[in-house]
Amino acid sequence: MRALLGQVDAVYLSMDLDVLDPAVAPGVGNPEAGGLSVRDVVQFVNGLAPLPVKAVDVMEYNPAHDPLRITGYAAAKYLKEAMGLLAKAGR
Repeated sequence: MRALLGQVDAVYLSMDLDVLDPAVAPGVGNPEAGGLSVRDVVQFVNGLAPLPVKAVDVMEYNPAHDPLRITGYAAAKYLKEAMGLLAKAGR
């Protein structure tokens, strides 16, 4: 799969916060137990460094279900790491 991805001109990275475990992201539309941790997401994003990431987004944040704002912090961490990919690539 990585060999195939290495042949693309651009990668668009979109993260639906529903993929995260509700323990770290309760403020989503469809929380699913057993989801990813923030550390898992950071490792995944950093593993994309050799690919031509051109754009990133995040979706499914529902502040009404996130009184402690931890979902927002998880989203911000993902975006910070993803923006780092863009910065390293000079985009």
